[in-house]
Amino acid sequence: MFALKIPNLKLIGLGAAAVVLALIASSFGPPEKASAFAPGDVTKTITVSGADGSPYGAGALVAFILESGNSETLSIIATTNASGVAEVDISGTADVLGLAVSPALSDSTNALYFAENGEGLRLTPSDQSFAVQLEAADITANLITAGASAAPNGSIIQWFGGESGARMHILRAGAVGIALPGAAESFAVGAQGGLRERA
Repeated sequence: MFALKIPNLKLIGLGAAAVVLALIASSFGPPEKASAFAPGDVTKTITVSGADGSPYGAGALVAFILESGNSETLSIIATTNASGVAEVDISGTADVLGLAVSPALSDSTNALYFAENGEGLRLTPSDQSFAVQLEAADITANLITAGASAAPNGSIIQWFGGESGARMHILRAGAVGIALPGAAESFAVGAQGGLRERA
């Protein structure tokens, strides 16, 4: 047992006295335990295969679409290695809207891929691995701006037809393959401006 000398409370003021007393009391309490989950960056490992089911190989672009206030941003865009694997680091607390994959620039046989979080994509706030299989492209499209320059990374192409349709995020310039949910149907196609890429 030991004695503590408590300062004169009149000299240091009531607010400071409360802080001093809280510090003294906390020194006698049980030690604090670290949280089981400390948010930070997590690594998502994505293995991409082509429409034929074989590993995609090098060159596909992979990014997460993140909500940032009232807008959407892109995570860092990763490129698949020779085994079709890409790793993307995001914050464990990020509000992820979905995952986008754009086939390599020279590939117009595999289609763009997008899965919304909670539907075709189940994310956790920890490291995670999952597989993505691209579909065969029915058509190709080259999205450009009104000024005829390449659409920026993150631009959205969407189409509607009856009860079907889709929305895709493009991660590179140039022609991209698109899989239509009914190749014989016709669709109204719309485009939306690009997203900012996170540095």
